[in-house]
Amino acid sequence: PTIQAADPDTAKTDVTQTFTKAQRGDIVDVTGTTPSFDLNAGNNFKFTTSGNWPSFTLQNLATAAEGQTGSIFIVYTGSHSGPVATSMKFVGGQSGVTTTSTNTAIDRIDYIVLDSTTLTCNFTANYVS
Repeated sequence: PTIQAADPDTAKTDVTQTFTKAQRGDIVDVTGTTPSFDLNAGNNFKFTTSGNWPSFTLQNLATAAEGQTGSIFIVYTGSHSGPVATSMKFVGGQSGVTTTSTNTAIDRIDYIVLDSTTLTCNFTANYVS
């Protein structure tokens, strides 16, 4: 049998590691009026609005890793608004989230996957550019 040579630049999944360089997660771009965030495609997302959105979909939540974390940035290109996914739990419930809906503003949702049906989230509104 062939044995792969040791590669010090390869992440391991079965041992604890100490990273000596910065680790960066890409930001997946999402646009339009039906935002869908595939949790298997990335951890961080930038949703650039182009109108009001009737729904906010999280794809592959059932197969996302418990403990997965990330952020969703909502970048407003107009006075747009819409709901967040019901699987996203916030302090004060869904009614505790009021999107900014102001042109050029940015909102941020930080999340952690609790289980196959739930994300616990923090919401920060109105970063003004």
